[in-house]
Amino acid sequence: MEGNSLIMTLEESAKYKMAREGLFASTCAVGMADGCSAQAGKIPAVKIEFGKNDKVIIRIPYDQELIRKIKMISGRRWNPKEKYWEVPYSEGIISKLQNLFDENILIGSYFYLIPLQNELSIRKYSRRTIKSYMRINRHFLLFSGKKPEEIENKDIKEYLYYMVEKRRLQPLL
Repeated sequence: MEGNSLIMTLEESAKYKMAREGLFASTCAVGMADGCSAQAGKIPAVKIEFGKNDKVIIRIPYDQELIRKIKMISGRRWNPKEKYWEVPYSEGIISKLQNLFDENILIGSYFYLIPLQNELSIRKYSRRTIKSYMRINRHFLLFSGKKPEEIENKDIKEYLYYMVEKRRLQPLL
């Protein structure tokens, strides 16, 4: 880690998660989109990321069934150069993808933070403040490896302990 940066790299997040859970799984490799959330060594087949120009990037292995499912989404487009599917972002696209691909999906943490970003914008927070809040909350989600609705008080305490003891950051009093 470099200096006192508040962001862990993907490699650091994966190493921390493996150490915390006592696991060594190839699912936590550097190539994962946003940390490790594969359950019990199950490798997610579908990875969802936020792309440029309000596009949702969908990465899937070559599988006829997965391709059939992705072709059910209107507005989809194959990017042959980067080898991924993309669809325009809309309000319900993530829940639609979750329903389509079941538990075999890894969703980038950014999507969980969109409501926070919208709320901060409505409250007229500065762009810089919003960027800082988003970065810190994304870091926390990567650290916990959980969806926001699964987070408990102990997860927050573990994160704060990590930030103060391991990262040597001063606690806010």
